[in-house]
Amino acid sequence: MTIKSRTCFNIKGEPLTEYSSEYKAEEGANYAKRQYGRILYPYQCSKCGEWHLSPVKKGQCLNRKGEPLIEYESRDDAEEGIIYARENYESNLVPYFCKDCGKWHLAPQNRQTPSRTCEFCIDSSGKHKELYETEHGAAQRAKILEVEQGIKLRVYPCPHDSGYHLTKDIW
Repeated sequence: MTIKSRTCFNIKGEPLTEYSSEYKAEEGANYAKRQYGRILYPYQCSKCGEWHLSPVKKGQCLNRKGEPLIEYESRDDAEEGIIYARENYESNLVPYFCKDCGKWHLAPQNRQTPSRTCEFCIDSSGKHKELYETEHGAAQRAKILEVEQGIKLRVYPCPHDSGYHLTKDIW
């Protein structure tokens, strides 16, 4: 393993180990698994061109803290995860299908705001808007986004479909 001047850092601000090839990064991942029981994935950095290790697979979904979400292949598998979490952690979770990775994840029930992509309405960046099933669900999502991201949003009914959208515009 060749370590040069470190230019890349993890989310904690710690320097990342740089590997000169994918093969050397895979050796580093195997070492981490044997020594520490950690599963790490090699990736080539777009910033420095070197190889690093990550606890997240490419394309894997992350929670708000940047940790990988558990993926379930089916709703039934996710339901089993809920039973396990309830029995072991007294958690009140619900399953949801992730549009990004095509797998099922679990979320705390108080964060669940069922929505689908609206076929008609477009946001300011040209993407289709989320359509929330209920006004309460849309308001709950707006509250979550305000607390977590400091974004103040307003709920309004979709003019084309039954459901509600969020907007930054204040009328």
